[in-house]
Amino acid sequence: MKVIRTNPLNTITWHEETKIMEFERFVTYDLDDDMYKTEALTILKLAEDYRPLGILTDNRNFNYTIVPDLQHWIATTILPRYLSIGVQKGALVVSSDFFTQVSIQQTLEEDIATKFQIRYFDNREEAYTWLIT
Repeated sequence: MKVIRTNPLNTITWHEETKIMEFERFVTYDLDDDMYKTEALTILKLAEDYRPLGILTDNRNFNYTIVPDLQHWIATTILPRYLSIGVQKGALVVSSDFFTQVSIQQTLEEDIATKFQIRYFDNREEAYTWLIT
């Protein structure tokens, strides 16, 4: 496994042997929608370069509520591109912030998101094991 990007928002790790891309998201008090979009596009570019089969997103420390317009943008701009590069599964370790977690789940209820296998976990290790099985 190797770290392929780290910044104040998250660390992104690549697991070559299993073709899993992992995002560990951090507490972000100054994040806004434009910053979120920029980071989402940067991460998408990395995914297009690495072509993961699964994505693990550890949101335990993430505290950013995704507003409905941004949820729609993710569902129509970002998720279809993940699907086109071959991502099959997404495992999300739930946020401890209730509003953040609800906004993430609402985003993944959009139509395109139903084309992925998506599961929520309380534990990072269980999420990773599910992705590789």
